[in-house]
Amino acid sequence: MTDKNTSPPAMRGFWDQQQPADDKAVIRITFWPHRSLGPRGFLFLMAGFGFLTFLLGCLFFYLGAWPVIGFMGLEIGLVWLAFRMNYRAGQHYEELLISRQGSWLSCYDARGRARRTAMDSPWLKAEITADRHGRPALYLRWHAKKIEIGKFLPPDEKPALAKAINQGFAKAHTLAN
Repeated sequence: MTDKNTSPPAMRGFWDQQQPADDKAVIRITFWPHRSLGPRGFLFLMAGFGFLTFLLGCLFFYLGAWPVIGFMGLEIGLVWLAFRMNYRAGQHYEELLISRQGSWLSCYDARGRARRTAMDSPWLKAEITADRHGRPALYLRWHAKKIEIGKFLPPDEKPALAKAINQGFAKAHTLAN
């Protein structure tokens, strides 16, 4: 299923927990990748890199190695492209909605398209296990199924998120009975 959404939440940190206004939802948790370099920092970085490249280009031109200048321009373009691709990947986010009737995980890509998974089990829980590289991985598990969530989150954020998710599941289970 696809859906258009604008962009990830403009919040600090890696995840946010909200109490929705409607009576049907118990809790909504949104999590997204962290980007330490903002748009203004990117502008300064590229301006500094461009100025440095311009100075080096002048030096190479003065030394008679003028063909190098074209490759230096190509280098600036590749650095800019790499950062743009990184920012695009940073627009991915996930949203977990927990209610008395069930839970829904929505994963939004950089274009705003959503992939939704419905989970309606009272045995639903968040757990952390080590992946094949020994890093902690956060899973939503119910019956014999499991889905990894928050792959982009740093390892030290996953236990707190798992605790918040499990508290939401416990609250939804309590309200359902």
